[in-house]
Amino acid sequence: MKYLIFFSALFFIAPTVYGSMSDELILSDTTVYENPEDPAGYPKGMGAFYLEVQKQIDYPISAFESKLNGKVYISFVVEKDGTVSNVLVERSLNEECDRAAKDIVKKLVPWIPAKNNEKLVRQKMMLPISFDYKARKKFLNKKS
Repeated sequence: MKYLIFFSALFFIAPTVYGSMSDELILSDTTVYENPEDPAGYPKGMGAFYLEVQKQIDYPISAFESKLNGKVYISFVVEKDGTVSNVLVERSLNEECDRAAKDIVKKLVPWIPAKNNEKLVRQKMMLPISFDYKARKKFLNKKS
C-alpha cells in the first residue's frame, strides 16, 4: 500500500516539477544568435549610431597627433533588454583606439533587441569604429 501511495504521488507531482523546469529553461535561454529573423538595431538607424560615435568618442590624443587612420572592429552582444555585453576587440588598431572603441560601444543608448519567432533574443554583432584624422579635424573645426 505504501508503494502504491508513493508511486501515485510521484505520478502526479513529476509532470508539475518537470513542466516548471522546462518553462524556466525557456525563460533563461542564453542562446546568442548571429542572424535572427529580426536583427537588433540602433534607435533611429545606423547613421545615428555613427553620428553619436563621432560626437561622443574619446578620440585618443596620440592617435590625433600622429594622424593615425584606421578601424577597430568591435564585437558585442545586444541583450534581450537592449543593453550591450561581451564587448571585444576583434581587429585592433592600437591599444588606445581599441579602448576608445570599446568604451563608446558600451556608453551609447540601448539598442532595439533582436527577435526570433516574435520572441526577444540575444544577438552578436560586429561593427567597425573608424579613426580618421581628417574627418575628426573637420568635425572639431565645425564644433568650434
